Amino acid sequence: MVSNGDEESGNQVQQSKNSCSPFLRYNSPLVQVILIGVVCFCCPGMFNALSGMGGGGQLNHTASNNSLTALYTTFSIFGILGGAIYNILGPHLTLLAGCSTYVLYTSSLLYYNHHHHQAFAILSGALLGVGAGLLWAAQGAIITSYPPTNRKGISFVDDV
Repeated sequence: MVSNGDEESGNQVQQSKNSCSPFLRYNSPLVQVILIGVVCFCCPGMFNALSGMGGGGQLNHTASNNSLTALYTTFSIFGILGGAIYNILGPHLTLLAGCSTYVLYTSSLLYYNHHHHQAFAILSGALLGVGAGLLWAAQGAIITSYPPTNRKGISFVDDV
């Protein structure tokens, strides 16, 4: 077999592509855990801010209270079923479904500000309960399964 030198230059190009730091890759376990931390900080943080203002600053808290009742009812069910749904859908779809319900809940409170119909707020509260169960199931699975065995402690804060 005759070699014209292309094999050596091909190997050098391949090595330069792989010389990136393993901690700065988008698909590295540490970056994935940080991204999940940001998502789980922002989505429930937005929900807590809206709940702390009494349903987004509503003068009448009835719609917010009814939507929270629906939320915690469905969250108690889907908090248990979230792991099984995560096994079926996988991490991407489970996180997408979980995070999108927080946006729906926020928009329902805005809708209630303008139209004063509780049905959308209550329905979105129930859907947020489903989404919250999925989000926290996916978060727990990702945080514990992505890091390699020798680096699992970096994902958690321990005072040991």
